[in-house]
Amino acid sequence: CDNLNNQIKLCECSKWLIKWLLFRLMFASGIVKLQSNCPTWWNLTALNYHYETTCIPNGFSWFVHQLPQSIQKFSVASTLIIECIIPILFISPTYFLKLFAFTTQLMLQALIMITGNYCFFNLLTI
Repeated sequence: CDNLNNQIKLCECSKWLIKWLLFRLMFASGIVKLQSNCPTWWNLTALNYHYETTCIPNGFSWFVHQLPQSIQKFSVASTLIIECIIPILFISPTYFLKLFAFTTQLMLQALIMITGNYCFFNLLTI
């Protein structure tokens, strides 16, 4: 019985460590953008340049780059919200909020994969 209790404690500890890792990864990704004081992030125009300078752009990147400025700004704002605020929900006590946090992160990573190639980074994040 003691062995089972130790395994349960280890399992809970592992869950918290994974949540902490996910929080740090995503939160740091958003905060570093803001702390860089780059005007493109603060003016919500970063995606105007991103698709042209991404590591390995694909064919879909060009089409997304042609979207109107308002959609580009909305996308930057959404990215910052998903990376800076949503990760807090990873440690939420309710299942619905955790599911919402996971879904938004999954959507962000999928959109990044569709619009550019970052090899295995996005798959590791998912």
